[in-house]
Amino acid sequence: MVGKFFGTGRNSGNGIAGVVAVLLVIAGLCYAFWPPQGNGLAVLEFWKVITPLITASLGYIFGSSRHL
Repeated sequence: MVGKFFGTGRNSGNGIAGVVAVLLVIAGLCYAFWPPQGNGLAVLEFWKVITPLITASLGYIFGSSRHL
């Protein structure tokens, strides 16, 4: 079942990295439009935390598509 969702073989890593990137962007947008009340991170600080994770996921996706 997991193979049907993420793909199999060499494509499975790309599928997982793509899902991670999309979920992080969705989390960032939700945090930007509906920030938590109280002592939560500022919106800019939250984006500073998740931006490297998003770019790492995209780097993996585009870097792994290179055929040697």
